[in-house]
Amino acid sequence: MNLTVQTPDERLAGLVKPVLQSITQFELMADDWLVVCAGFEDRALGILQNAVLGREQFNVLVIDYSPFVSENKLVDIRRICGEAALNSVEVLYNREEPAGFGAKLLESFQSVTDASL
Repeated sequence: MNLTVQTPDERLAGLVKPVLQSITQFELMADDWLVVCAGFEDRALGILQNAVLGREQFNVLVIDYSPFVSENKLVDIRRICGEAALNSVEVLYNREEPAGFGAKLLESFQSVTDASL
């Protein structure tokens, strides 16, 4: 009997990990959802801009941050979604009161799913 107890880091280090593959173009399908955080990171815009170059329309769940910070990319994300005629849904995440956000997120997906039936 082995009585060794591994730490989470040791357990994670022992897992078989997938091989990372570099891609140049995201290929999202009509039923796919891209979750974009409308924070100040340029990479959120970059991923969205790359994805709209694909052949298919897709859906976007935009996480809007509160309180407002002028560096956030929400205006740009809305513009890109509008220009590409993407279905987008926004969910507000309050950084000062984050409790309950998971439930709001699930509720948003549920309402979108119910509306499409």
